[in-house]
Amino acid sequence: MAWSSSWKVSAAVGVVLLGQSSLGQSRCAPSTLTIKSYGDAALATECATVIDGVSTLQHSLHFISLGEKMTLLPCDFGDVQVVIGNLLLLLSTPPSTLSDLVLSGTKLENITGDIKAFGDLALSGRRGILDFPALRSLSSFEVDSLGDHSPVDVRSTSHAMSSVRITGTRDFNLEFLSSVTQPRDFYFLRNTLARHDNGSAMGNLIVRLRQVSGHLEFSGNPDLAMLSIPHLESAGAMTVSNNTGLEVFDSSIIKLRSISVNANPTARLNLPELQSLGGSSLFSNLAFLDLASLHNTTEPGTDLSFSNNTFTDLHLPALDALATGLSIKDNPLLDDVHLTGLRRVDGSLAVRGNPRLLTFSANHLLVVKGSVRLAGPFTNVEMFRLEEVAGDFDLAGDPSMDCSWFDENVRAKVVKGSYSCTGNHTAPAVARRPSADGETPNVPQDEGLSTGAKAGIGVGAAVGGGLAIGFSVWALLAWKRKRIVACLPTGAEIGKPEVDGTGRADLPGLVVSEPVAHQLDTRPRPRTPELGDTGVLVELQ
Repeated sequence: MAWSSSWKVSAAVGVVLLGQSSLGQSRCAPSTLTIKSYGDAALATECATVIDGVSTLQHSLHFISLGEKMTLLPCDFGDVQVVIGNLLLLLSTPPSTLSDLVLSGTKLENITGDIKAFGDLALSGRRGILDFPALRSLSSFEVDSLGDHSPVDVRSTSHAMSSVRITGTRDFNLEFLSSVTQPRDFYFLRNTLARHDNGSAMGNLIVRLRQVSGHLEFSGNPDLAMLSIPHLESAGAMTVSNNTGLEVFDSSIIKLRSISVNANPTARLNLPELQSLGGSSLFSNLAFLDLASLHNTTEPGTDLSFSNNTFTDLHLPALDALATGLSIKDNPLLDDVHLTGLRRVDGSLAVRGNPRLLTFSANHLLVVKGSVRLAGPFTNVEMFRLEEVAGDFDLAGDPSMDCSWFDENVRAKVVKGSYSCTGNHTAPAVARRPSADGETPNVPQDEGLSTGAKAGIGVGAAVGGGLAIGFSVWALLAWKRKRIVACLPTGAEIGKPEVDGTGRADLPGLVVSEPVAHQLDTRPRPRTPELGDTGVLVELQ
């Protein structure tokens, strides 16, 4: 009887356990687990399994809040270390009773998929908090709010992920942004108000990025004052735009496929190590620009363009060849352009709308595969080595600007298309030469001289050198003779030679005698060291 009762109890327990097991299996069956309530949140730990000693969740999790009746409470991943899947947060019309959405996992290290959060938390005054302090690897991270700057707080040091996109987010954690080093696809920070852990506004952002194979963008971030990417080596494309408070942007980047910098009116852009650009590149609305090492553009595309900037100088000393065109337009304060090394432009060269730019020199420029179009208050334009313009040549400057040189040397000899020059067509009295402003052609100083002229110069130099030497010898002898004559006795003191050496001596051709005391040269002389008899003749000069 006791055995029978025991059997019934065991059977009942077995049925209950079997039912619970079946229920658990059915709840964990889908590859994507939908979390809509606090009860669902337990699935994050219930459905985890141990693989090779690692607690692993092989599911994607979708956290969804739709409508007034939905409530999301914290979800803790417990001992889970790996999530093979994605985390999706979809928040729409959140209720006033919605608490902060907190996803936490102190041991979670790897998420093979993405974390994506869409929706609007700002209406409820709540925050989305992702607290994964041990997270090291994540495919991508994306926050895209439907409302106005929804607050999202990420507490993680993850640095390995393919992409980051933060859009329309308030109070985003700055330390997380700084920890990402090598996103493979893209890194976007748009319309976001980031903050430090202490709650202060972003202000200065130092990002530890090293390489971005895709697109790097910082746009519409009103609190961003200083942006620094000190270790960045290369990126596919870069966009920095509409950061109205941005004052300084520094980067050590060396190679870019394209760049667009626009509508940062007070920004100083420092890219001193950038050597190569691919195709299209725009630098606009800048207060200062440093491209000291830019050497070339390598891919056909739209122009390398500088427009609507407020800097006064555009220095591109290392620029050598462009696979694109070059456009310098509508820069109201620009008064100095240095293109000291530019030799080739595969597109067109356009310079216009720069009211303070009076001179333009490109004396190394040889080839322009497109057209040359220059217009402005130019008083002097120099392109003394220009050999080919495949398109049109259109130059319009001040009435005093010399066109005669271009009429003679460019119109028929260089330009394949149409030719036009507006200025002074009367040849100057003195032939024009490259200005001495550091942009003279890099050619040997004797280039252009005939062989006879070079020989004449050589002979002249030799003769001049010989005359100089002869004059020096004559002057030395004359000085010595003057010294000797000054010491000669008068005629009354000349007599016969004395054998004791104290008298006077008469020598043929030269009279030598001891001068009287008042004729002695009493000026101090340097002491001459005594020399021993070495048997070697020493000449003192």
